[in-house]
Amino acid sequence: MRLTVLSMLLILCICKAKTQNIVQNGDFEEFKILPQNFSAKSEDFSIPGWRSPTKGTPDYFNALSFGSVGIPRNWAGITYAHSGKGCAGIIASNGNRKGSVNYREYIQGRLKVALEKDKVYEIGFYFKLSSNSLYSSDRIGLLLLDSALRLKDDNCIQQRPTMSVIRHPLSAGNWELAKMKYTARGGESFVIIGNFWGEEETESLRLGFREGRIDAIGFTYYYVDDVKINPLETDEDDSARNLKKGNKNSFKNILFDFDSYNLKEIAFAELDTIAKTMIGNNRIRVEINGYADDLGSTDYNIILSLKRAEAVKKYLINHSIDESRLIVIGKGKDNPTQFPITEIYRSKNRRVEVKMID
Repeated sequence: MRLTVLSMLLILCICKAKTQNIVQNGDFEEFKILPQNFSAKSEDFSIPGWRSPTKGTPDYFNALSFGSVGIPRNWAGITYAHSGKGCAGIIASNGNRKGSVNYREYIQGRLKVALEKDKVYEIGFYFKLSSNSLYSSDRIGLLLLDSALRLKDDNCIQQRPTMSVIRHPLSAGNWELAKMKYTARGGESFVIIGNFWGEEETESLRLGFREGRIDAIGFTYYYVDDVKINPLETDEDDSARNLKKGNKNSFKNILFDFDSYNLKEIAFAELDTIAKTMIGNNRIRVEINGYADDLGSTDYNIILSLKRAEAVKKYLINHSIDESRLIVIGKGKDNPTQFPITEIYRSKNRRVEVKMID
């Protein structure tokens, strides 16, 4: 009996390790010194596992703090942390700030272990517009790097983020989840969160109903909490079995950014599975259906959705699939797969479905 109990405990520990968050202090609960005010310089933001990668000045909030950085009340608004007692805060766009056109704030975290090459991870974080922000912006992102950044300015980090979140600024107000699956290059050891687009690319919306308030702040300020990177167990055989005759929408990660037909890295694993399955059975032909969200005209979205289907077709051709076995169709904004229509759900409709036809 004792051996059985020990065996069960070992299994539970192994299962827990597989889902363990490898971001150090990803929930912002650990601290050395509780701050009593917002950061005046970048060095002021210093909690276990986290720093500022630039001269920007992110902030740390905790329910145990007094003064202007407490929870739920603080200088940026009223909020509870998404979980626990602590969270971080960053300026994501300038609004009406003077001076540096592309002033940004970022938080940079260290991973407990480097990511393993070709291993699949789920990466994500929660963000929330502060209630005192006079502006809301449409984008935020997450960047994975092999080494830490130490920049000597407070400008926009103009690197393409690993995960891009682009949504209508009016969808702000509650805690929002950004999440995706990611196949590691290998060696990624740091995570950075913030707005990686300049003011010319960022859409900022002035929130008129907050005008005239004494506590309103003239820029976009986001709280950030619960940053997670979890290794996932993959089963390519299960994915391959999804490519059955008549099936569609079996592959969940062939998604596109707004107004884009460029394939994302997250789609490659599923596209590789489709290619391997077709190589293993040369009688299979597939129908590639491209889709768009509900924004824009019908004609424009048909063209855009067709380009998305063509991008998948090109990928499969480049992976040894004969063009005669691939049929592409642009469906436009027909057959949305997600309701209600919000920016979070629209991102699920910017997709390609692959269906085996014979």
